[in-house]
Amino acid sequence: MFENTFIEQNVIRQMSSSDKLLRGVSMGFTILNAVLYAFTASFLFLIPFVMFIILTYFVFQNSKQDYDYILTGTVLDLARIKNRSRRKAVASIDLGSDLVVLAPSRTEPVREYVGKRMKTLDLTSHEEGKKYFTMIAQNSANGQLMKVLFEPNEELLTMMYRMQPRKVFETAEPIK
Repeated sequence: MFENTFIEQNVIRQMSSSDKLLRGVSMGFTILNAVLYAFTASFLFLIPFVMFIILTYFVFQNSKQDYDYILTGTVLDLARIKNRSRRKAVASIDLGSDLVVLAPSRTEPVREYVGKRMKTLDLTSHEEGKKYFTMIAQNSANGQLMKVLFEPNEELLTMMYRMQPRKVFETAEPIK
């Protein structure tokens, strides 16, 4: 029934203040060492200058992250994309067999999973005021539960509800 389903959503993560600070500090030290090397022409400043160039490169490469949610049939594939070029599959969840519950975060259906130790994947944009959902799924490989925080759009959420109406809650009462 859902074999021909294909829905794709891309979420761009906002840079945190610590990422912005790290980028600024690494860039500042690189510029400082460049100026010191230019004025002194000493090899004493060349080695730190090269090291800070390499550090700044890696900081800039790893600070931009996007997330893809791809629903194909009944399988939801979650991927992390670093610097809009390197894609890594994070999880693949079969909604027919692996899904335990999906509801807005901090609501009654996910209340019993709050505070439990389990693998948590945060695939949200971290934008102020954005509504995000908590999905509890069972890892088919080892049988352990995992928590996925993500921001499905209306189309994706509606299709997931059609697949599992008893396990997907589009709206729910907040935890009191």
